[in-house]
Amino acid sequence: MDDVLRKIVNLQDLTRISNELKTRKKKIVLCHGVFDIVHAGHLEYFRIARAHGDTLFVSVTADRYVNKGPNRPLFSQEKRMHFLASLQIIDCVVLSDSPSSESVIRSLKPDFYAKGEEYRNLDADKTGKIQVEKKAVEECGGSIIFTGGFTSSSTKIINTLSSQHDPVLWNWRKTLRDKFNIDEIIMWLNKVEKRQPIVMGETIVDRYTYCRPLSKSSKDPLLAFEIVESMNFPGGILPIADHCSQLSPNTTLLTARNESDLFVIEQLEQLSKKCTVKSLVDKDITTIIKHRFLDRGTKSKLFETYDFDPRNLTEEIYGEMQQIISNVGDSIIIADYGHGFFSEDFIKNLLETEKFISLNVQTNAGNRGFNHISKYPRADFISLNGGELELQFRSRSLDYYEVVPDIMQNMGARKAILTLGENGLLVFDVDGSVHSTPALTSRVVDRVGAGDAVFASAALLASVDTPIEIIGLVSGVCAAHEVQSLGHHTSLTITDLERHVRSILL
Repeated sequence: MDDVLRKIVNLQDLTRISNELKTRKKKIVLCHGVFDIVHAGHLEYFRIARAHGDTLFVSVTADRYVNKGPNRPLFSQEKRMHFLASLQIIDCVVLSDSPSSESVIRSLKPDFYAKGEEYRNLDADKTGKIQVEKKAVEECGGSIIFTGGFTSSSTKIINTLSSQHDPVLWNWRKTLRDKFNIDEIIMWLNKVEKRQPIVMGETIVDRYTYCRPLSKSSKDPLLAFEIVESMNFPGGILPIADHCSQLSPNTTLLTARNESDLFVIEQLEQLSKKCTVKSLVDKDITTIIKHRFLDRGTKSKLFETYDFDPRNLTEEIYGEMQQIISNVGDSIIIADYGHGFFSEDFIKNLLETEKFISLNVQTNAGNRGFNHISKYPRADFISLNGGELELQFRSRSLDYYEVVPDIMQNMGARKAILTLGENGLLVFDVDGSVHSTPALTSRVVDRVGAGDAVFASAALLASVDTPIEIIGLVSGVCAAHEVQSLGHHTSLTITDLERHVRSILL
């Protein structure tokens, strides 16, 4: 074990190690990848690479930059590095804690940077990472080589193994493979890229505070906690706008805010780099803060507080928004969190448009029992939640295959999506067909925001009449990405989605 640990080095040590090797006239070769499951193709890759020099370094992509679909990586960065270090052919292993291996290359200055034959066509790499890495290698005096030889796929092996344990997932994958190829799916994503949606709704701050339990209060039957740290994340319409702007750069965000909330202002400024932001200022608006307290040790949520004032906006702001809606966009994505952003009169005027309308009306602790989709007489696409429908219909045993089509018919909707948590989601078409997508990850850190990710992607796809199987696939991928981190951090780009979809269909 000591020999294995000695092979694992830190990024800051690479320059020193490189200088020592070059002083001894040793040629350095670098390989880079995820190496989730090391297979025969990897061993051939290492063998051919090693033959070009005297010392073989392998850099490993950090967990947070692995972009190969839900539930990846299968093994943590520590386990992947330890396994590689146990291979005799490899001399040193280092973690690459960045999207590419550029920082490793510039520190190590390898004589040869080895990639598999599948990377030879640099223009085919939509991420642009290979071009960046090639430039870094050449600027450091080295060259890039392509190893050829036997190839295989960790993703395909993982998919095969996981399918043996999950027949539902296997059948779902087979259905998609039999009906669509990757080019067809990318075609629909490209159609979405040309849309010009208006995204509307409340701006919310999702605040998370980690606590450490102390003991029972000496005077009251209370459990006391020590506050450790607090973090703010964009919530409400902000993540939806972020998701949409990654898939459609012509997105317009239409919202309202108070004059002085610095966090919200900062988030809107960041979003403005991706889409057009129309943020109307009302001095009387209270920033909605949903504050969740978590146990530091277990990450379990303890309780939640709301800071909000569910009043409607001013008539002046409604007039400004109506004017913007009349002049911008080809579709409207409405996220109604039930905190006063949408008044009855504004809804009535809003629905007079001929633009494609996508609708999500959410039930939460601040509006439970009072915020139903029935507030809206029509929509072209609707996003629903199973638990919220049960509350609305006062039934724990709803037949979704009957209830959702009835709602669609009453509202004139062409498509609908129903989220069911760990049971995945259902996508409905106006022709009566239904497609079921299983949950694509079991690694759930935070469910908050998963529905928003589903709604954003599904709404855009529905607006171009995408087949329901593809809507289910893309929405499931976006949800899986969202639940694997606390709060909203990043949204998947079209390039990300293509990589995830390819990994699922292998």
